[in-house]
Amino acid sequence: KYQVIHQTGKENFEESKARAAYLGIKSGHEGYYPLAFIGEELKDILAVSDLVISRAGANSIAEIAANGKPSIIIPIEHSNKDHQRMNAYAVAREEGCLVLEENNLGKNILLTRIDEIMNNENLKSKLSQNIKKFYHADAAERIADGVIELAE
Repeated sequence: KYQVIHQTGKENFEESKARAAYLGIKSGHEGYYPLAFIGEELKDILAVSDLVISRAGANSIAEIAANGKPSIIIPIEHSNKDHQRMNAYAVAREEGCLVLEENNLGKNILLTRIDEIMNNENLKSKLSQNIKKFYHADAAERIADGVIELAE
């Protein structure tokens, strides 16, 4: 039903391909494209994506926001000082993403949420617009100005 580009991480790459094969899904075919790591090509992948499913690190959220993509955010359950959960719910409060908790994540819940976004243009548009609030193109300049101001 959907094409999936799956960043597995280097440690999980072979296992992810093997699990897909066990389910009858051949990597690189049938719409499933696992990648151990996504680097420079991230901008191109995000440009063609209709939906992003991601963890809730600040960099991930900034990339999604910069591209204005609807998203499902799944915070890492035990992140340092629970920062991923705080990030995810900060975006969700602004109606910029849907959040799914890792410990409550099941195939049916995930697929239902994917279909909910993909089949509802109003929701997809709202998520796309609202997440843009979390992108600040001038962030580096503002930080540098603050550091200079502190030094003075």
